[in-house]
Amino acid sequence: MACALTQGFTLGCKEDIGGIKSVRFAAYANYIAMNASVTTGAIVSFSAATASFRKYELTKEESMFSDDPTAGNRNGSLHYVPSLTFILRKLDVAKRNEMQLLAKNRVVAIIETNEATPAYWVAGYANGLDFASGTGSTGTAFADLNGYTMTFNGLEPNPMLSIPSNLLASITA
Repeated sequence: MACALTQGFTLGCKEDIGGIKSVRFAAYANYIAMNASVTTGAIVSFSAATASFRKYELTKEESMFSDDPTAGNRNGSLHYVPSLTFILRKLDVAKRNEMQLLAKNRVVAIIETNEATPAYWVAGYANGLDFASGTGSTGTAFADLNGYTMTFNGLEPNPMLSIPSNLLASITA
């Protein structure tokens, strides 16, 4: 059987934490030039590592990532739809300019989870992520968000890739 299952999973401990701590972005062309080596769903090295990714630290419980499998049962197809929504607090000129550049680019994102030992996931590695929607808003009430909300989506042939933390220093500016 071509698609035989290979393992099962136990329930495990209650130690999962939702949300994301940070996101790193690189222009898709810069990521491709880094020539990632992938083995069994994980990036294991770059043959041309350059500091192409920029890190955005995020506030707890405000940003999220999903990587949804989508089946075309009639055609026997399967693809994945990565979606990233993040919030940066405070409207200012530097963030305004950077958000405009992000919106104009096709990008690759590295998402850092909130877990005690964070996991890092690469989204858009095959086709890039495109800007889908966003807002820059002051809110109305004193407790409302004053800042930016940005959403990026993609279409990928396979699910997100894992990347070990030891590779991040050489590729993050």
